[in-house]
Amino acid sequence: MCSSDLPGEYVFASRLFVTRGDSLVVWDDALGRASVLSPAGEHARDLVPDAQLASPRLAGVFGDGSLLIVNPTLDLAPGTSIQTQRGEDIRFDPEGKGLDTLGLYPGRTAQLLKDGVPVTDFAPQDMVSIREVPFSAETQRAVDGGGYWVGTTATRQIEYHDSTGALKTIVRWTGGPLDVTDQDKQSYVNERITAAKDDQERASLRANGVAGFEVAPTLPTHGPLLVDARSAEH
Repeated sequence: MCSSDLPGEYVFASRLFVTRGDSLVVWDDALGRASVLSPAGEHARDLVPDAQLASPRLAGVFGDGSLLIVNPTLDLAPGTSIQTQRGEDIRFDPEGKGLDTLGLYPGRTAQLLKDGVPVTDFAPQDMVSIREVPFSAETQRAVDGGGYWVGTTATRQIEYHDSTGALKTIVRWTGGPLDVTDQDKQSYVNERITAAKDDQERASLRANGVAGFEVAPTLPTHGPLLVDARSAEH
């Protein structure tokens, strides 16, 4: 895959969806744009949302070709290094024009770091990085034709909303929280080692594991939401 910001090329293509007429939609996280391809894979056009979004992510494509885009934000709370992100769900038409804000949901919990050390107070000019807290809750979404499923992994509930954001169905289940175990932590470290960008990061993970990391005490209640069949009734 090409690494370019030219039309039809990509820097960091992260998601692929099938839409009307079996066309394909490829989302590029780095460019914040969607590329529409023919069923044969030929580039048709690029789509850039007409709103000023911080780091948008495409969550899915509705049956009418409109897009569900999540715009994550981080409103810093003073006095703590642990911050909770939020995700604003916005629907855009097939040309990239904003239509509706469908909802605002909690995102991952993150830890603020300065020079690799947790920080609670900092000046605007300080270089502060963000490290996501392992196993922290987040909101998952899955588009299904004329609507979408959404669930926050701190709860035992998922909801089905139509493409305007109206709530149609709630699914709940029971059960207590599961504690994060040492085996869970080691599995997380192994995944980070595999995805590490260089040998230095891999060596640090092997030596330290999650030491120094803020780690959520319990596991998320569910993983990604997947739709395996479309239905008009939920």
